[in-house]
This record gives sequence, structure tokens and C-alpha cells, in this order.
Amino acid sequence: MGQAEFLWPGENAVIPVDDRGLTYGDGLFETLRVTGHGPVLLEAHRDRLLAACRALAIPFDQSLFEHWREEASRRGLLNAQGDEHQVLRLMVTRGSGGRGYRPPTDVVPRVITVLSSAPPLPKAPVSAVTLEQPMTVPPHRQGIKTLERLDQVQASLELPSDVFEGLMADQSGELLEGTRTNLILVKGHRIVTPVRSRLAVAGTLRDSLIRDLPGRGYQVEEAPISRAQLMEGGLMLVNSVIGAAIVGVLDGQPLPFVGEAEAMQEWIVNEYGY
Repeated sequence: MGQAEFLWPGENAVIPVDDRGLTYGDGLFETLRVTGHGPVLLEAHRDRLLAACRALAIPFDQSLFEHWREEASRRGLLNAQGDEHQVLRLMVTRGSGGRGYRPPTDVVPRVITVLSSAPPLPKAPVSAVTLEQPMTVPPHRQGIKTLERLDQVQASLELPSDVFEGLMADQSGELLEGTRTNLILVKGHRIVTPVRSRLAVAGTLRDSLIRDLPGRGYQVEEAPISRAQLMEGGLMLVNSVIGAAIVGVLDGQPLPFVGEAEAMQEWIVNEYGY
């Protein structure tokens, strides 16, 4: 097993000012909902994190992840008490050091675990707005969940306090994703979701639905979603922390209520252990 520095909740841990995640956003993160059954989609989060570490040449591998998991379990971080769900944020930075942008020769990743209370699962339809901030993802960073999330931060500044989520589009107006969610359009037994290669984050729940829904008789299509198409089905916002939220109002206008979307929302809660 390689080396890493682990910082845990409740230990008054201090992140050095030369940590490259802090100075350059040189790191990755995963956010997991922890229930009484354990973390939701833990293996999917693990696989995405390790793939991203390989892509960025951060030496955090399977053995270090398993060490983290064993220690997190020993500390009681992977099981919530009763209905008091938690959100666990796992961050892996390239650690400290290096001159300017050039990383150090010997990298010791810093693994930071943060625990907080989870938001309630959305049950009633939510409201959303479309945002001015465009979604722009460099090709070499598509789908990689880096610590640098400035597009999402800037987009979130546009969100009114009483609105659940903001939707981001590309320069042509094609809807791609929310600031923190992926888009799923439910049209009977046909599911449409934006093309994976266009996304800033390909969510673990999104990818799990694409994998699992054909076995339930759904046709899953990765294709552009325009505003006009939103009147043809039920729009759902999904991520592994909130599960699925059905959008009832977009930019102050009601969207169609689709029973299939409500049924799928309930199935997601049961199937993935929310």
C-alpha cells in the first residue's frame, strides 16, 4: 500500500496552506449519502474516484481506498443512526509541495473526510430555473469531479433562495445538467438524458439508472434535451445525495405531471437504499 495522510472529523485537523487542493484545486471529491444501511452507491463512488485519480496521476489507489473505508467504518462514519442521514464528503488532494504549478516529485495524497447532516429526500415536486451561466467543460476534464467547481459556484449565485435547483445549458441552449444534479426526462418507458461526454459530472446515480433501467423495460437514450421537450415528459433531477426530485415548475411555468416519473422516484428510493 502506498502512502497518504488522512484527516478525520472530530480531530481538529488542519489543512496546510500549501495543500495543492487549496492553492490550485488540484484534487477530487465524492459526496455520499449515508443511511442506516450504509453509504448509497459506495462502490460507484469508489470507481469514479479511482478512475479520476488515475487520470490526474494522483497516487490514491484501491488499497488506499480500502484503508480509508476500514478506518471510516471503525469510526462509525459509514452508518447513520435511525433516520438521521448524513452526508459524507471525501476529498483527495495531491497533498503539499511543488514549485508553482509543477507537482512535487514524491506525492503524498491528503485524504480529507467531512461529515454533515443530510437534506431530506425531496417528495413534493420542486421548482427550478434556467441560469445564465453556461456549462463549459474542457474536453480533458469532462466527467472528472475536481475540486475546482467555479462554474457551478457562479451559477449558484443566480439561484433565488426559494428555488431548489438551477439548470445549466451550453452556448446553443441545450440543457446539460443542474448545478448539482443530472437531468432525466421520463417519457413513458423511454428515458432521455444528456450525452455523457458533454457533462461536467456524470453522476453515480445517473450512470446506475442507465445501467439498471433497461432491465425494467425502459429504453434509455443519451440525447440532447431542449426546452420544448420538457413539455413531453416528466423532468427529474438526480444525484446520489438527494435521490430524485421531480420538477413541477420551471422559470415560473408549470411542467407536465407524469405518473411514470413519480413511480420511478419511489423505485429509486427503494432500489438504491435511501
